[in-house]
Amino acid sequence: MKKIIVSDITLKAIKEQDLSLTFREKLAISESLDKAKVDSICLPCLSNSKEDEVIYRTIASSINNATVMIEVGACEDGVKTASECVKNSLKSGLQVAMPVSTAQMEYFYHAKAPVMLGKIKELIEKYQPATLFTDGEWSHESSVWHSTEFLQWLYNESSVKDFIVPNDRWGKETRGRQ
Repeated sequence: MKKIIVSDITLKAIKEQDLSLTFREKLAISESLDKAKVDSICLPCLSNSKEDEVIYRTIASSINNATVMIEVGACEDGVKTASECVKNSLKSGLQVAMPVSTAQMEYFYHAKAPVMLGKIKELIEKYQPATLFTDGEWSHESSVWHSTEFLQWLYNESSVKDFIVPNDRWGKETRGRQ
């Protein structure tokens, strides 16, 4: 029997809609989701405010069951800050937002897929996330993203090979297959 993983994006969606909640409301939502046994609580990208860092640290330390996920970009500063915020949680993950097309990779990062995967490998080795969520699989087959080679490294050679849980978005033919 397959396990269904439930990820909640309430706090992420609220921020995307430019709605605001108090510190206590954000914490209460997170604690309620944890009690409801969701598998992961997705938080939006950190802004440059210390307030976000404090609430994310507080949420991470108060969650007992769910994985606390923070969306980050591919720059190391964002990953480092987000990693610091969730380091005291029982389970944490960073959702690295990477370009969704080869054109975006070349335009924004001046790199092709193998170079971007090298950057992801560096981030994985340095911050050792428990989960890895990729997106953008609809635009190309897994061969364009070099997914097979990357996943072989992830499961056979990486320092997180014994515990990391990736999603199924590694090419447009891979969704629903793990």
